[in-house]
Amino acid sequence: MKVLCIALLWPNESNRNSATQIVQQIASRTECGADITLIAPYSAGKGRTLWLEECQPMPTKFLPMPYPTLPYVWRLSSKFFLLSAKILEYAILRYVRKLGGFEQFDVVHIHELGGSITLAKAIKKRANVPVIVTVHGRHPALFKYQNELSFIKKAFDYSKWFDKVFLVGRPLEDFVKKFGFKSNDISVLHNGHQSPNEDPERVEKMRSEYSGKTLISSVARLYPFKGTDITLKALANLYRDGLVDWHYLHVGEGPEKPSLENLAKEYGIQNNVTFLGHLPYIDAMTVIAASDLFVMPSWLEAFGIVYVEAMARGKPVIGCWDSGAEESIRHEIDGFLARRKNADDVESALRKLITDSELRMKMGANGLRRVADFTWAKNSESYIKVYDELSESSR
Repeated sequence: MKVLCIALLWPNESNRNSATQIVQQIASRTECGADITLIAPYSAGKGRTLWLEECQPMPTKFLPMPYPTLPYVWRLSSKFFLLSAKILEYAILRYVRKLGGFEQFDVVHIHELGGSITLAKAIKKRANVPVIVTVHGRHPALFKYQNELSFIKKAFDYSKWFDKVFLVGRPLEDFVKKFGFKSNDISVLHNGHQSPNEDPERVEKMRSEYSGKTLISSVARLYPFKGTDITLKALANLYRDGLVDWHYLHVGEGPEKPSLENLAKEYGIQNNVTFLGHLPYIDAMTVIAASDLFVMPSWLEAFGIVYVEAMARGKPVIGCWDSGAEESIRHEIDGFLARRKNADDVESALRKLITDSELRMKMGANGLRRVADFTWAKNSESYIKVYDELSESSR
């Protein structure tokens, strides 16, 4: 089974933590026997795409592919967004032609819908090969243009050329239907997680730095929809009530960082809060492993792989109702689900978990059993079965 993967989300020189979950699943799929050629496009502004050496085995071929991009401000127009997609399409078609053409592959698998929206049609015009796409989230441009009729009309023409569209979580279903994908072509295939491999000594060292305190962790980009401000407000309420023996460790960067740091000062909890910034994947997982519980009340998660990663480390988790968190978190079993933007719900969940170590252990143990349903091996087996079925039907 020869598979061409085109990954528009991928770690690069400026951000090694970008889309680590896609690297992990490509490695798993290779381990399960798929012969994968991987093209990872990159623009000069983001730096060359990289294979993460900690993820093994590598695919048969890993091919970083440079291509020109339009300035970001231009792409704020749907017209120029489609032009940008066509530029990427041309670059990929030219690159694959040099490799020997699409005909040599049994399946083309595109990771992420957005700049790839025109690709299936272009590929199908050149080769009788199945084309599938995995949607990992709501692409910002598609999200912006989802109600622009002229754009939608063009999107409908492009979407019908994909054989299948896979979603990492059910919350994306209504989103992709807006662009013409039909219910019978849509399937949900959840992400998996990489088995914990943190250094126990490093974990224990971090725990010892906050001896006697309940450690609370978050790993999230600092954008409004991640709900970090909601977490800070909830923690501030607990602090004012005299519940002060905790420390909050946040991993991640983003444009909201200065305002969130100021918010912690305004609430008077700055000594109990540490923004650790961007950390390599293994360091971020070490923070989770060292903590007592994990919180991320994000209301726009498609799946939220970090919840599964925290559960795999035996941590109770706090997420949001009506989001991807519902795909993995069972309310009051593995952790708690809060209403969107509701600090009272987050405060209540934090209070219960901070004050009750037995509850933390019970929920953590439940979550540890739960994540047996979310492994990269299961994810890979499902995709390889799809590859086989599509390849057979196209012959």
